[in-house]
Amino acid sequence: MTTQNNSVENKTYNKDKTMLLVTRYTNDINPRKTINYSVLDSKSKKVLKSGVFTGMKLEWFTLHQLKGYLNVGMIEKEPDAVMLKDAKNKNIVIIDIN
Repeated sequence: MTTQNNSVENKTYNKDKTMLLVTRYTNDINPRKTINYSVLDSKSKKVLKSGVFTGMKLEWFTLHQLKGYLNVGMIEKEPDAVMLKDAKNKNIVIIDIN
């Protein structure tokens, strides 16, 4: 994790370390963050997917999917994301990489 002023940058590999998730957001008192993210191929450093997620947290879900936690009360949904219908927590969004 790298911090600069109020900006935070996190880098996290998926389980088999073939992809790297890089997230950037402003750290403030608001729990709802606008998270800029990029998923890179570990070897070539080619950007496989990038975008903006608005919520509380973004992390790896599977080898090829990200899991985003929406802020409670938020009504927006990411256009390239699918809501989990059978999940216990309805405030989770899955983003496919491929």
